[in-house]
Amino acid sequence: PYLFAPLPYLLAKLGILLSGKVNRNVKATAEVLDELANKYAVEVSVEENFAKQTAIQLYDTIPIIYSCNPYRSAAIRFKDQINENCKMPARFDVFPEVNHNEVIGWEAPSEVLKRYSLILLRGVDEPLEVRERIEVLKEKVFSKKARSVIEINAKGETRLARIFSLIFTVDMISIYLAVLYNRDPMASEIFPLLKHDITVRLGTLRRLEERMRKLALST
Repeated sequence: PYLFAPLPYLLAKLGILLSGKVNRNVKATAEVLDELANKYAVEVSVEENFAKQTAIQLYDTIPIIYSCNPYRSAAIRFKDQINENCKMPARFDVFPEVNHNEVIGWEAPSEVLKRYSLILLRGVDEPLEVRERIEVLKEKVFSKKARSVIEINAKGETRLARIFSLIFTVDMISIYLAVLYNRDPMASEIFPLLKHDITVRLGTLRRLEERMRKLALST
């Protein structure tokens, strides 16, 4: 997502987007991210650092992330960052779909559900119907079933700023959570094994060499 900025400027140059609107959105987003970077910095104490506080709450639990459709990208990002940075499982779903099959899963035994922390990504872009559904479920189900319920509120004057505020916040949370688990966000034991074994099983290198040989003979 941090390579996003050049794209709207390119589209503005091509006349697809209005340059003034692009400038306002990117500026608003940059201002929000700059503010959050200061708030979540390493030197900021736990007592004043929401990202560190949330990481502590998520430690030793399995995170479930819910959002409304406008924040879906941030929910996916959070799940992926927990997977990659912390080497931990996580899952996500989106309202109003949560109100169908997903919510039935919260009827599981309490000893199972107490292993889960619930994160709600929220903001002013929630439709009224979704907001009310979240509030009812939070009061009647989530607060009684999950080990903890954490709300992360989007910040910013534009939707773009709000989405990126969520993405940046969850990125920082995942980094601090990786520290708690003593995990290196840059390393992975499974990927090299998968790549090697799949390559061997599929004969990828052999097939590639054979294809290149055929191409060379046909020219």
